[in-house]
Amino acid sequence: MATLTVYPEAGSGGSNVSVDAYVRRYNTAGETWATIHDSAVATAVVKDAETTLFTEIYSKGSSTDWIGLARSIFTMDTSSLGASATVNSAVFSVIPSSKTDNAGISPDMNVFSSSPADSNDVVAGDYDSLGTTPFSTAKAYADIVIASYNDFTLNASGLAAISLTGITELGLRNENYDADNVEPLHPGGLSNLQSRVLGYFADSTGTTNDPKLVIDYTPGTSLKDPIGGIIPFPR
Repeated sequence: MATLTVYPEAGSGGSNVSVDAYVRRYNTAGETWATIHDSAVATAVVKDAETTLFTEIYSKGSSTDWIGLARSIFTMDTSSLGASATVNSAVFSVIPSSKTDNAGISPDMNVFSSSPADSNDVVAGDYDSLGTTPFSTAKAYADIVIASYNDFTLNASGLAAISLTGITELGLRNENYDADNVEPLHPGGLSNLQSRVLGYFADSTGTTNDPKLVIDYTPGTSLKDPIGGIIPFPR
C-alpha cells in the first residue's frame, strides 16, 4: 500500500496543470430557480482568491426569485499513480472558513464530478460542468465544521473518477437542492438572504489549508520481457 496526497495549484492557466475556483450565477434582479439552476454559463468566476465560495444559494427579497447559485471546481494531478496502480480508497477534504444559512434552508454539501473545458483553468462556461451523481455522503449543514478539514470519503463512483495517468476533476455543490434540482422553500420577506459555505482554496499561503485529495493505492508491478523491456502488469 502507498499514499498519494495532491492539491490543486494556485493561480490558473500558464504552466499550471490544475486549478481550483468557484463558478457563480448571480443576478441582483433575480431569476427563476429553473433559470439560475439550468443556465449553461456563470456570470462570475473566481480562481485566485484565498477564501471564497464553495457553495451558495441566495434568495431575492420581495419576490420568489433567486439572486445567486454557486458551485466550485477542483482539479488535481494524480498522474504519478501510474496506469497499473489500484486505487483502494480516497478522501477529498476541504476547510470551510464560514457558513451562513440566513434563508433557513439547511443546505448540505457533497462532492461530484466536474469537467471544465481546461483542467488548468475555469471559465464561465464550466458552470454546468458538474455532475449529479454523489461521490460521497453529503455533509448536512449542521455537520459542516468551520476552520477544520471536512472529509468526504469517496464511494465507488468517486474512486472510478480518479485518473491514474492524468488530472482528477472534482467539484463541490449543494446536493439536496442544487444537484437534486429541488427548488428550496423560498424564505420570502423583504431581505435578500444567503445560505452558503465559504472556504480555503489553493491560493492560500502554503498547503496547510488547501483542498486536498488523499489516495491509498497499491502500486502497479512490472515484468521484464525477454529482451529487457518493461511490460506493465495488467490491472
